Amino acid sequence: MFTRMLIVMTVLLVLVSACAPAKATDVLEVGIEPATESNINQALKDELGPIMQAMLGPSLTDRANVIQYSQIACANVEGLGGPPSCPEGVAEGTELEVFPTLGGEGSYVAPENMEAFFNNFLLKNLYAVYRVTPNPNIEPYYPEGEYAMIFERNINDISLPVVLRVMDGKIVRMDFSVGTPAADLLAAIPVEDVLITPQEAQAWMASIR
Repeated sequence: MFTRMLIVMTVLLVLVSACAPAKATDVLEVGIEPATESNINQALKDELGPIMQAMLGPSLTDRANVIQYSQIACANVEGLGGPPSCPEGVAEGTELEVFPTLGGEGSYVAPENMEAFFNNFLLKNLYAVYRVTPNPNIEPYYPEGEYAMIFERNINDISLPVVLRVMDGKIVRMDFSVGTPAADLLAAIPVEDVLITPQEAQAWMASIR
């Protein structure tokens, strides 16, 4: 009799254990793998890495060294967005070595003024990178580049991101945005053209600092 009761109790314990809810430690947790800098194409990292480090570093000379100047014939014309104006005593049509920038209007920086130009602003971090789609309406004086690197910059709590246009490992143009956050600039880019996401950019910067 005692043996029979022992068998029955054992069976009940097995059944209760089988019906009991699983412990938290028994649940398989499925998470989203975080973005890492290893997701970035190595050739892209090799080309853009020196630019990122120069632009986020303290050396004005290093920043100036990643600039590619354009040879543009000067002209004395009215209006915005045209070629560079001819300095006093320089004939129209003379080619000048300049660096193009775009903001509220187009302008140019001479090589001898490049370090002073960089001294006027400080970039916060790389936000994202995308492939440039050629714009048939852009003036030939403002090269578009192959890649665009969005850098975050804030002044007095105002978002002033800067977009660096890059070709062959050099910055060929710089665009200044006023009041438009970097996230909004990136949102206007087709997803398939985004080469480095904000999460990948953060991981990449963390890996080299």
